[in-house]
Amino acid sequence: GNPIPHLTHDFREGGRLTIDGKLQARTFEILQEELAGIEDSNVQQGALVVIHNSTGEVLAFHGSSDFLGAHGGQINGALAPRSAGSSLKPFTYALAFQNQALFPGSIIADIPTNYQTEEGLDAPKNFDRRHHGPVSIRQALGESLNVAAMRMLNQVGGPEPLHRLLGELGLTTLTREAAEYGLGLTIGNAEVSLLELTNAYATLARLGKSWPPRFTMDGETGVGESLLTPEACYLIANVLADNAARSSAFGVDSVLRLPFPCAVKTGTSSDFRDNWCLGFTGEFTVGVWVGNFDNSPMAGISGVTGAGPIFRRTMLALHEGREAVF
Repeated sequence: GNPIPHLTHDFREGGRLTIDGKLQARTFEILQEELAGIEDSNVQQGALVVIHNSTGEVLAFHGSSDFLGAHGGQINGALAPRSAGSSLKPFTYALAFQNQALFPGSIIADIPTNYQTEEGLDAPKNFDRRHHGPVSIRQALGESLNVAAMRMLNQVGGPEPLHRLLGELGLTTLTREAAEYGLGLTIGNAEVSLLELTNAYATLARLGKSWPPRFTMDGETGVGESLLTPEACYLIANVLADNAARSSAFGVDSVLRLPFPCAVKTGTSSDFRDNWCLGFTGEFTVGVWVGNFDNSPMAGISGVTGAGPIFRRTMLALHEGREAVF
């Protein structure tokens, strides 16, 4: 059958696709094999996108793991808006590096804090339900601490700057006003699509240069707009590639530890309905979403156990026999 059924509807007019046939087939295998291993945890679907950083070309694209399957396989999971989990945190810290002259070594307080919101008081919780006291930004982002991320967003000017940046990065799903999301925007109370989010991570990989993802070979690669400073993007990449920074949350030898430098971030929505793993090397950006189209929660599956192994195997496949640049 057609290896990319989710793409055919958009490209009836011809135009050579950017999809790499071998990679498309290989990543489909990976997606199906890994999801089969966790289907007992009520995991039915996954989506995957691979972007070539320098051109923006989409090299692999899977909207679901089973187009003809019983679990809504015709829904395009790479374009469907899903709860972002922790996947937006790097953009909050990028703003902090860029606009607040902060560094990965800067200290932020991970302490119980109440924020006044439109809905009343909001007291964020960390995934492990503990507070960690004063931590470096490197540790706060590496371990994905919610309380620290909300405090940081408050410090860079609240939800408005992040909301604006995400819009500029091409996230079209943040349709409500910034104030409606509030500080929870940084810990995932908004919905994003995998394709757009993966491209936003590719912008980090390109040191702040942004252009839309491309599915056809026609036309020149855009010069791109600079949305973040190279310095801010470099520091985010450095933290996201630091295995030690996340080891107390994920262990020293988690699936996120690759045999070459690779920036990576996971995200899990609070009710286990969505999980994400996104990241990049110098050449490629990979985004993976795992969840259910009927919105039923997965049984304790997080970004590390769900999307993480698919991300890992895709990155390894991309760098088989080629040097990983970072």
